[in-house]
Amino acid sequence: MKLHENVIGITSRGRQGDLRQAQYYQALLDELRTHTSLELTGFRLALERRRKNGALNTTRLQQLIAAKQAELITLDRLIDALSERFPTSMDLIADDDDAQSSNPADIQHPHHPNLSRAGGG
Repeated sequence: MKLHENVIGITSRGRQGDLRQAQYYQALLDELRTHTSLELTGFRLALERRRKNGALNTTRLQQLIAAKQAELITLDRLIDALSERFPTSMDLIADDDDAQSSNPADIQHPHHPNLSRAGGG
């Protein structure tokens, strides 16, 4: 019986470590998505300005926009996969007394389904 309790304790600690790692990557992916979305918005605004000014050569901006859109799709897929694998990782770690606000993994981000999609698509 004692051995069984130890195995459960090890599993719980292992799961806690997995959840911490998932939380870190969730925060990192959310930050990357926000940054990429802002870049995409900037490229779209630049393209709009160039078109209003009568610029004919907008190919490079269109390529940058397409690349950022593809990057957002990839980030969304990674966020989805992480959220499916660890659906409650943010909730379980949020109450941990050892968490420090200076750690990027401790940034409170909503789960992917509620994530704002401003500038995406």
